Amino acid sequence: MNSRGARCGTLDAGVGLGLFSMRERVDALGGELTAGATDDGGFRALAAIPLETAGA
Repeated sequence: MNSRGARCGTLDAGVGLGLFSMRERVDALGGELTAGATDDGGFRALAAIPLETAGA
């Protein structure tokens, strides 16, 4: 979880596929991704991925 940044990002700071790609990878593993703004102006991304044991 991040708190509010010291400065604003720029429009060309990235290609804009970060969360989209994260969601695809988490979905492929049968997990769940939640992401969004926090009350203090920060941002949080939380991925829950199931742990499988070998041979199960």
